[in-house]
Amino acid sequence: MLKVCKQIAAGAAALAFVFGGAGIPAAVNGGLDLSISAAAYSSGDYEYALFTSDGTVQITKYKGSDSEVVIPEKINGKQVTSIGKTAFFGCETTITKVTVPEGVTEISNSAFYGCSALTEVNLPDSLKDIRGGAFSMCTSLESIALPEGLETIGGYSFESCESLSEMHIPAGVTSLEKSAFRGCPKLKSIDIDSENKNYATFDGAVYDKNLTELIACPDSKTSIKFPKGIIKIDYAAFFGCVNLTALTIPDTVTEIGDSAFSDCTGLTEITIPESITEIGGCAFSDCTGLTEITIPESVKSIGNGAFYKCKGLKSVTIKADISEINYYAFYECTSLESVTLSESVTTIGEGAFSYCSSLKSITIPKSVKSIGDYAFELCTGLESVELPGGIEEIGFGAFYCCENLRIVVIPSSVEYIGNLAFGYYYDEETEEDAKDDGFTIICYKGSHAESYAKDCGFKCMYISTKVNPAYSVSIKDDKATFNWTAVSGAEKYGVACCIDGKWQLTAQTAETSYEMKNLKPGTEYKVAVIAKFDGKWNMDFSTAVTIKTKSANPVYPVVTWQTSGRQFRLKWTAVSGAEKYGIAVYQSGGWRVKAQFDEKTLTYTSPKMKSGSYKMVVCAKVNGAWDTSNLSSRAFNVTIK
Repeated sequence: MLKVCKQIAAGAAALAFVFGGAGIPAAVNGGLDLSISAAAYSSGDYEYALFTSDGTVQITKYKGSDSEVVIPEKINGKQVTSIGKTAFFGCETTITKVTVPEGVTEISNSAFYGCSALTEVNLPDSLKDIRGGAFSMCTSLESIALPEGLETIGGYSFESCESLSEMHIPAGVTSLEKSAFRGCPKLKSIDIDSENKNYATFDGAVYDKNLTELIACPDSKTSIKFPKGIIKIDYAAFFGCVNLTALTIPDTVTEIGDSAFSDCTGLTEITIPESITEIGGCAFSDCTGLTEITIPESVKSIGNGAFYKCKGLKSVTIKADISEINYYAFYECTSLESVTLSESVTTIGEGAFSYCSSLKSITIPKSVKSIGDYAFELCTGLESVELPGGIEEIGFGAFYCCENLRIVVIPSSVEYIGNLAFGYYYDEETEEDAKDDGFTIICYKGSHAESYAKDCGFKCMYISTKVNPAYSVSIKDDKATFNWTAVSGAEKYGVACCIDGKWQLTAQTAETSYEMKNLKPGTEYKVAVIAKFDGKWNMDFSTAVTIKTKSANPVYPVVTWQTSGRQFRLKWTAVSGAEKYGIAVYQSGGWRVKAQFDEKTLTYTSPKMKSGSYKMVVCAKVNGAWDTSNLSSRAFNVTIK
């Protein structure tokens, strides 16, 4: 029977919705201005409509056949102020020159779309707005002088003007869409008037006035220099820069926007610095030349589809401090062979590695709790997957059509397995989902995985239940209290300590809790709870934890503060071993925690406050407990006038 794999239609539809906006030209969009009367008029070579607000004319259709068109200033005594949507659409090979008259303030969406013979356009000083797609696909247009009074250049205005080689943006432009010059292979530089208050140019690319955000790079650029102080690569800034081959992002940049490098098919090498904290959705989608990528620890967020269809990508190392590999992040990375995920990841999202057909094995970090729907769908080369002991959910079709994955070990922690998650493929002959009769599940008796195997009719093998218990530990003063769940078949439980690199059993009990006493202040202990079966201790210390008691003389955060207007700013010293910091305010006869921070945060700026005096304190959380000793003596008052 022929085995083939089916693309999930729902997933494809969702992708079109999520990713479609990045690079689909809106050549024809919008309707007539609502202020235009419903009646249509005709005069000579033109159809037009009247604006009811002032009686001026919008040209809605050119019907003539002239190669050089001079649009009249007035039609039937009425001033022409607008060239309407698609007014010259369809004049592909007819018009070579257009003169737009004085008085026209707007050229609407796709007005000259596809006028491929057009080589010269004369625009009036009165022009304020060039709307989306206005001159898109005017492939013979080499240059165009934009009037000084121009304010708006809409999206895709000059898209695919293949002959356009120069462009000067006047000082008055306040809105310049980044897609305005997309697909212009001869345009190597966009020049912006130095008097423009909103935009600036550096090495031919468009920036905000302060040169901190890269807005748009001409498609033809093969390399780029960045200004000092750049902090953001904006949405779709390099979209379609197919000639760009290598790039080192400056270490001042903190954010890579959505679709920033999308469709940079020539890009083979990129260095992401430790300064980056955010990588946007589709940021590197369709960068088919990339072969490897390392995402540094500094990154806190990776958007949906960030590396979607990077078909040349072979190796991915994610060191980022993120909790989720997002929706379709590495979808159809068909060359991907090696994936290393950080231990902070708790969720592998829907379709994250779907269609990664070269991936042969993957180790899921022990931090992962959930694998989403279709996460590894159609990873046809996948032969083995290592699931961590704490994983809880495996989504619908998570490993659907992984035809070389013939056996999988599923931990007892798994509480949900979606339909078609393992052991299924699509049979082209029957056009139905089919079961792989040779698929085997290794699991624990009584587990959810056993139920899944039996419900699907898969072969089931069992794991020994002689495992050490799951436990928790809490510390108070010089005592550590351990609590654990009973393990079937265990004769006794023991608490072991690692002393001088060797494990020693320090206590035995038949109970499911134990209290270690007389611990030394400020001392670390590496400990584990183990179980005894058939007279032998299970010497597996993989679940060991390191605990630390409080110092004999607690160190409190030393706080300084200052006020400015209706706000205050706090700064405090670090406390050794602190897991968190918190700000508490004394209200209604008691202390109330108002804000919490991670161990790296040592400052706080308040929102605007009401006038008054606020009694507060900064506390550290050590070994899972807030240090609330001596609050009265540590408290301070901040007065807002």
